[in-house]
Amino acid sequence: MNKTPARRVMLGALVALAALLDGTLVRAETYPSRPITVIVPFAGGSASDVVTRIMLNKMSQSMGQPIVVDNHPGAGGNIGTAMGAKAAPDGYTWVASGSGPIAANKTLYRDLGYDPEKDFEAVTPFAFFTIVVVASTQLPVKTLGELIAYAKAHPASSITARSASAARSTWAGSISSRSPAPSSRTCPIATSPNMGRT
Repeated sequence: MNKTPARRVMLGALVALAALLDGTLVRAETYPSRPITVIVPFAGGSASDVVTRIMLNKMSQSMGQPIVVDNHPGAGGNIGTAMGAKAAPDGYTWVASGSGPIAANKTLYRDLGYDPEKDFEAVTPFAFFTIVVVASTQLPVKTLGELIAYAKAHPASSITARSASAARSTWAGSISSRSPAPSSRTCPIATSPNMGRT
């Protein structure tokens, strides 16, 4: 039995495969061929923005293309994230989001303007943020439990500060206090010029 035709077919198939792969690799090597825009759905100067810019600076250097940060804060991160969902799926618009717009906000808002599960593909986590609770040194408290007890005992003089109504800090405050004092006050902190005060 002559095996030459089978070998020729196999060799031809390998050459064709190599040609296809070579073309794919050449096309893959040209990405990115222009600047990439990264939508940060949080205010400029926020922790999310600063950490993202540090990471993107290194990525830009290694990729050889500018990476432009485009901040679009508002609605707990929903505004910028929705913009990312509507962008062309060409690899030149990324969203550097967080757990709020991608997970928690689904339970807080009736309509996000996007579907976190269908509109996005998670690439990688790159930063984790810690929520810090602080109190005046003039208060007679040393632990979180003592602070909560003090706030419940002195609701008229207890003020909490937070960056946004859908922020992790608000969630943490609600969870830790379980039953906030009826007359305690919340003071929102404006983290961007266009953030409304509530």
